[in-house]
Amino acid sequence: MSNDVIAQKCNSGDILVNGARVDPDYVLNDNDLLSQQVHRHEFPVLNLPIEFIHDSHDMLVINKPPSIPIHPCGRYTLNSITHILAKDYGLRPLRFTHRLDRMTSGLLLIAKDYDTSVRLQSQIASKEVTKVTRLSKILYTIQLTGVN
Repeated sequence: MSNDVIAQKCNSGDILVNGARVDPDYVLNDNDLLSQQVHRHEFPVLNLPIEFIHDSHDMLVINKPPSIPIHPCGRYTLNSITHILAKDYGLRPLRFTHRLDRMTSGLLLIAKDYDTSVRLQSQIASKEVTKVTRLSKILYTIQLTGVN
């Protein structure tokens, strides 16, 4: 970062020392806490509802829509199942017993406590719970003109 950019960020309040604005010529002292505010845009996800299939005192089953990651990762923080369930439904802490890729939709088994998480993961590992994968076939119809 150039000195001009640092000066601009200090003057705008994007760079703080110990939570307060400082002049661009401020000299850092031992144990000063330097912070920089960064504005980031998250990648969009599909605006589909999270369908609750089962909700009990110890576990939750949801139908995860495609495009939403389970955990905050990379460029996704607010647009994650973890954050959405905490913010919109007050559900925290949650323990995910398995995973689905970001672009995969399907049922997601979520434990609401440690003991249930251990029990469900044990059942998955011992094949008491089976995973069924179904692929959707997408057919594209193309109309060709001028082709014999």
